[in-house]
Amino acid sequence: MTQDFRKLCETGLVSGGVCPTLIAEAQETLGVVFPAAYREFLEEFGAVMAKGFQIYGIIERSKNDPPMWQQVVDECRKLREWQQVGTERRHFIPISDDGMGVYFFLDTDPSGNGEVHAVGPGVDQIISKNLDDFAIGYALGRLQF
Repeated sequence: MTQDFRKLCETGLVSGGVCPTLIAEAQETLGVVFPAAYREFLEEFGAVMAKGFQIYGIIERSKNDPPMWQQVVDECRKLREWQQVGTERRHFIPISDDGMGVYFFLDTDPSGNGEVHAVGPGVDQIISKNLDDFAIGYALGRLQF
C-alpha cells in the first residue's frame, strides 16, 4: 500500500482493520484469494468511505449498525445472485460502484496484478492497474470509463 493511498484512507471514515482469520473466511466464502494489496487494506482499514470514493471491505457486524460501510462478501453474493454483468467472472469481486450502475471489480486472478475493472451499462474495461491507483484516481475524479 502506498503512502498516498494510506493518507487518502485516513482522511475518510474507516471501519477498522480486521484479523487475517476474517479475511481468510471471506476469501473462502467467495472462492477467491485477494491480492496482497487488498488484504493489507483490509487488515489496516477494513473498509473506507471518504470524500469522492468508497471501498467495500470486511466490517465486524457490531461496528456497522446502522450500516455505514459495504461488506464485500454481501455485495459480491448479492450481485452474483442478481447475475450482474461482471460477476460471471468468478475471480472478480466488487469493491466499489459509481451509484449509476457501474461496479468496480478487483480482479483476483492469481495470474494478474490486481487490476480494477469498470463494468456496467456500456462499459467493460480495465480502469486501473491496481487498488492504490484506483482509489487515488477515483477520489480525485480522474477515472475515465
